[in-house]
Amino acid sequence: MAADADLVLTGTVVSTEAYSTDTGEGSLVELSVDSVQQGDAVDSVTVFQYGNDEVAPPDEFPLMQPGEQYKLYLYADETGSFYRVVGGYQGASKLA
Repeated sequence: MAADADLVLTGTVVSTEAYSTDTGEGSLVELSVDSVQQGDAVDSVTVFQYGNDEVAPPDEFPLMQPGEQYKLYLYADETGSFYRVVGGYQGASKLA
């Protein structure tokens, strides 16, 4: 997964908001970055996740919630506005 990632980090979810893309309904998840293992150092990052309060997320990757901590393997979205999880959900591990 690291070979496909632009950014590998651990972070804590700060907020989520519903967001639509050409590929589906989802959420933009804002995380405060605790540490960066690969890529440029950043203080916060925005990640797109499929699903929101109106549209159920995939069973394999429940909606991230404020206060939860994750290790994420991310790649930059083609728009440059946010990141996406490598493998859809495989690049996300809930830590706490």
